[in-house]
Amino acid sequence: MWLLLAIGAAIALRIWLPRLQASRDPLSKTLVFHFGIRPSGPEGRWTGRDRFLSGALSLVTAGACFGIALFAVRALDTLPVVSTASHVASGAMFLFALFGLLATIYAVADFVRAPFTKPWKSEDSVHRGQAG
Repeated sequence: MWLLLAIGAAIALRIWLPRLQASRDPLSKTLVFHFGIRPSGPEGRWTGRDRFLSGALSLVTAGACFGIALFAVRALDTLPVVSTASHVASGAMFLFALFGLLATIYAVADFVRAPFTKPWKSEDSVHRGQAG
């Protein structure tokens, strides 16, 4: 049942995301707001420096998530086993540990890609800029 709901939500997101990005109303802008490192290369391409900064910010995010997960573990030690607060703390611990793992994977991927991302300007973009 949950798998079908997740697949349905993914399909709905895939269909509605381009429409939300094209829309100008405040709710759509809020739903598709992007924050983080923006590519600074020519024509919006990623440079090696951008990848490195993105990886560093991902590591900071992973550290914060793992810190919150550890705080939830400490709270679990002091709470009664069968209490609502215990269940909330264990859920928070699981979610933030998962978010920390995902941020760590993203950081490693960015650090691996950074040396291979070339920060040059392509000759085509220079000629197209002068011709237009």
